[in-house]
Amino acid sequence: MERYRIVQAQRLRIYLTEDDHRPGEPPLAEKLLDFFHTHGLAGASIFRAVAGIGRSGKPHITSLLRLSQALPLVVEVVDDADRMRTILPQLVALLEGTHPFSLDPVTLFQPDTNTDV
Repeated sequence: MERYRIVQAQRLRIYLTEDDHRPGEPPLAEKLLDFFHTHGLAGASIFRAVAGIGRSGKPHITSLLRLSQALPLVVEVVDDADRMRTILPQLVALLEGTHPFSLDPVTLFQPDTNTDV
């Protein structure tokens, strides 16, 4: 483990779909990436599912014949717990109470850039 630093952090996951957006506005996933960048978080990723069942119980599935625009997405961010706490009120306002999210403690193994390889 000498090539890694072990850091305690928080993982934020936001659950949404590709078609989540207000008319005339960019997709919510894009707005979230901008939000995290603006607030200086270490980074964010968007993961697309191949299938899922949401709150409505309706399946969202992709296939070669039919490309759904409502596929499930997960936006994930890992950063310092204090930084996560500071953005939560603004994040809740941005999500407008319409999308679930989770915040979990994680152990992050970061490459130690001060080690000779």
